[in-house]
Amino acid sequence: MAYPLILGQPGQIPAAIGLLGAIFGGAIAGACVSSVWAPYGMPQSRSSAFASSAPGQGGRAFLTLLISLSIAVVTALPAGILLALGLTVLPALLWAVLVVGVLCGIGAIALGVRVAGDAYAVRGPAILAIVASGDRS
Repeated sequence: MAYPLILGQPGQIPAAIGLLGAIFGGAIAGACVSSVWAPYGMPQSRSSAFASSAPGQGGRAFLTLLISLSIAVVTALPAGILLALGLTVLPALLWAVLVVGVLCGIGAIALGVRVAGDAYAVRGPAILAIVASGDRS
């Protein structure tokens, strides 16, 4: 957000907000979906507030990160393409990035919550068993 101001180009702030909205919405949607598709147990460590996943769960933790990142990138693609066109071809498209980015982010959140909710309704007990496995370590 501060980058356009640092460069002295405040006209790019709407585009930055739009791209941020798309990426943030995609990351939230990715977190919703990945928490249902690849849950992993967390240890109930009293010794460290920064304890990572339970032993043997590192691959699942990485998979959730990869799913979230992939969904965020895909969600931001339309806004990113408009941003590139706005910076190179038609500067008026920078305002379109604001609208498209925020709409893509909101749409991704709505779709992610819907997909994750449906999957959780089916896999709820299995997810609870996996997440609770961190208590046994």
